[in-house]
Amino acid sequence: VYRFNPLLSIMAMVVSIITLASFMKVFATAFLGPKLPQFKGVREVPRSMIFAMAVLSCIIIFFGLFPDLIVRNLVHPAVMSLIDQFKYTGTVLGGM
Repeated sequence: VYRFNPLLSIMAMVVSIITLASFMKVFATAFLGPKLPQFKGVREVPRSMIFAMAVLSCIIIFFGLFPDLIVRNLVHPAVMSLIDQFKYTGTVLGGM
């Protein structure tokens, strides 16, 4: 991009730096700021919720590492059924 248009490259860098600065400010305000008094009584979530989040996180990570399993077993058959319009129409209308 620099060889094509140096000004465009410089503008992209400046915008990236400004975006980074704004996200750092939001992060610092949201997570590193002082605790507000109205949130003093807030407790951690129960262990059952943490367990459920951990299970869902593991499933998401697994399918992120092995996306072919989802594509081959779920997405591809759905696409193939939509491509065959007569079979799709028959399925939707209940075999009419």
